[in-house]
Amino acid sequence: MSNAHPVPPESVAAIDEYIKNLRSKGRLARSTLNAYLSDLLALNERLERTGVHLLNATEQDIEKDRDARLRKSRPASVARALTSARGFFNSLVRQGIITKSPLKFVRQPEVRRYHVSPRLLTQGELEDILNASDLSESIGKRNNLLLRLIATTDIRSSVVVALTLSDIGLNTGNGPTLKRMDGDSTVVIEWSLLRDIREYVKTERSEILIDKEPGYLFPSGPRDCLSRQMLWRVLQDCAKKAGIRRRVTAHTLRRSYLAHYSQQMNLR
Repeated sequence: MSNAHPVPPESVAAIDEYIKNLRSKGRLARSTLNAYLSDLLALNERLERTGVHLLNATEQDIEKDRDARLRKSRPASVARALTSARGFFNSLVRQGIITKSPLKFVRQPEVRRYHVSPRLLTQGELEDILNASDLSESIGKRNNLLLRLIATTDIRSSVVVALTLSDIGLNTGNGPTLKRMDGDSTVVIEWSLLRDIREYVKTERSEILIDKEPGYLFPSGPRDCLSRQMLWRVLQDCAKKAGIRRRVTAHTLRRSYLAHYSQQMNLR
């Protein structure tokens, strides 16, 4: 007689519905959604092996699973998986499927983080990176706008790559805006950047799309948005063209811009 517990279809269906809902909002990159899906399916499988139904899991079940994983996996990986599960169960509570999230009082594992301030770029280096893309090409114009948006706002990279056309806002009194991840609040951007984005939407963006319309502001092709990995490669390529050999991150770009902003940099 097998000791394996069949996975109840309603558990998988609930996970699929949650991921589908996140995908419909268009705020997360495909790689992020895939990571959430993988974490939730893995949790479901582990619980089922102990005879626990995912939708009936208790705080004690989650803590037991967390402690078992910590004996085999890095704290950062366990913490990420718990974050995925927390979002899933909170969604079930909002829908009235369960009355309380089993993760409400579950503590995240301690993750050691070494906060080392990035080595700032000089004003010349920053300008060289932002101007490294070939603006005569549609991909180059897209990359230029991507890096300028990251440098001049506090929008996370994963959100920037998933922005849609509907996220381009109008003047709110303080300046032009883009919607944030939650779809309610906004962030003010420079007028010159908005002007260039609108021009790009009318011209270069259509050249990248060919004959498809995914709705993303920065498409990687006719069907999808850029991934964070693609954005990383764009940044490294531009840094290399600018003659910078050290590691440059989106955080470096943003911090460097803020450090020089008071000098009224003229970034085209």
